[in-house]
Amino acid sequence: KMLVYTPEGRLGNYFEDARRNAARDQLLASVFLPAFTAAGGHQLKTGIDISRVAYSQNIERTGYEFLRADWTVSRSTTFAGSGRFDIDNAEAAWFVQDSWKPAQSVLIEAGVRFDWDSLTGSGSWAPRLGVSWAPPRLESTKVSAGYGIVTEQSNLQLFSRPLDQYLLTTYYGPDGAYGPAISIFLPA
Repeated sequence: KMLVYTPEGRLGNYFEDARRNAARDQLLASVFLPAFTAAGGHQLKTGIDISRVAYSQNIERTGYEFLRADWTVSRSTTFAGSGRFDIDNAEAAWFVQDSWKPAQSVLIEAGVRFDWDSLTGSGSWAPRLGVSWAPPRLESTKVSAGYGIVTEQSNLQLFSRPLDQYLLTTYYGPDGAYGPAISIFLPA
């Protein structure tokens, strides 16, 4: 039975029966290279971050209607297309970082990270910088600052919209039906 929004509340069953699954597999690996001295102590670190995220859904949607105060239909929405799809994304990153201690009370961490995304087919470089200082005679105090550009992972929901069902909405005026209007998401 279709969900109906009436002047007195809702009637019927919710319009969506859904099964959704999500998964994430990730591999992280880091290597600390031998420490060395050059204008202070240095510790280099490099590593990778490889992940796969996946989303699948199987949805059956019926539809819903809105009724006016006089109980006539003002709008009716149904769904077309398949509500079943699978989408995944592979992401890989490589980074290198230098932890440099030019003085006993100062630590500077500088690095760069490269991120690649299979959904967009692109990669980006992102710098990182962190500084901390412990003032003399204040052993329990530390002043820190940092800067970094962080690349956001692709949103699977945005990439999956064109694969999902689309709305068919019919609007009803006092003199009859107008529509249907179709709402479809298309890939860019």
